Amino acid sequence: SIVNWTTDTSNSAGSLRLSDGSEIITGVRTQQENLVWTDNALYAIRFLGPPFTFGQTLIATNTSIISPNAMAVHDNTTEWMGRDNFFAYDGRVIPLPSTVREYVFNRINRSQEEQVVAGINRSHFECIWFYPSGTSTVPDSYVVHNYLENLWYFGTLTRTLWIDRNFDDYPLAAGTDGVLYYQEH
Repeated sequence: SIVNWTTDTSNSAGSLRLSDGSEIITGVRTQQENLVWTDNALYAIRFLGPPFTFGQTLIATNTSIISPNAMAVHDNTTEWMGRDNFFAYDGRVIPLPSTVREYVFNRINRSQEEQVVAGINRSHFECIWFYPSGTSTVPDSYVVHNYLENLWYFGTLTRTLWIDRNFDDYPLAAGTDGVLYYQEH
């Protein structure tokens, strides 16, 4: 039942204790599993069936995610921005070699890093992160990873939300001005 969270022999309610980290930062559903980041680790949560329903696997320790919205899923890969690097998970966690890493992480406004938001532009094989730079209090810059060609590029653009073209002909993005934008290449 979606309203009964009390563990009982007549239902599948239960809990899992994550052993690494002091707080849960975020999670995302992928094709194979649910990924959950704590402040120090990445876990995979998978459906097992009765009697335990779900199980957990510690995927990586000493890893981070910069904000609750800093990950995006494409194909069978999840990419995210950590506190000092970019990462991908496709069954294993790998740091993404980036030609712009120093540029991005030296510019990011650390006091506003929880505003980082990621998105996917599947039409162009891009994972994009919008982040606040310098003294900006809103995401005003972006960095893109073209995962097909393994290219990186960056620029300035104020966006706080990104939705891929699943629901429209073009990706949709929101700005701080309350306007919804669409991207046409």
